[in-house]
Amino acid sequence: MKTRTLGYLILSMVLTFLAACQSIPNDRREAVDPVSLRVSAQRAYQSGDFISAESMLRRNLSIHQRDADSWFLLANIHLRSGQYAAAQHAYQQAALYKPEQAAIWHNLALVHIRLATQTLLQGMRHQDDDFEPLIGWLLEVQGVAMQ
Repeated sequence: MKTRTLGYLILSMVLTFLAACQSIPNDRREAVDPVSLRVSAQRAYQSGDFISAESMLRRNLSIHQRDADSWFLLANIHLRSGQYAAAQHAYQQAALYKPEQAAIWHNLALVHIRLATQTLLQGMRHQDDDFEPLIGWLLEVQGVAMQ
């Protein structure tokens, strides 16, 4: 009998806890100011703390998916860290919400150039000098000397 009563007590506590979690208003998520969070992320980015900046931007974008400026800054972080596919996605998101911003298109083009260079460098491992003129030109466009 004690075991059954204890079981009911535990079950009722668990159900009460779950009901309480469900009834917490979602206003706290919406209370995050996208501008102040993005400004904090920009400060972290400018000081070289890309991990904190990325974390803040992801938090902001989980609530405010249409924040083109946050997408743009996140894309810059990915570009600087060599994560070109992630940068491409983030720039495309930024362009979707703010197509008039020329810097988005400029940086997206840069990502495509870097992806092309990376692809040819990988292919060069399996080919002789066939890719060298094109790789040389792509590196020149990016301001990098071929060695």
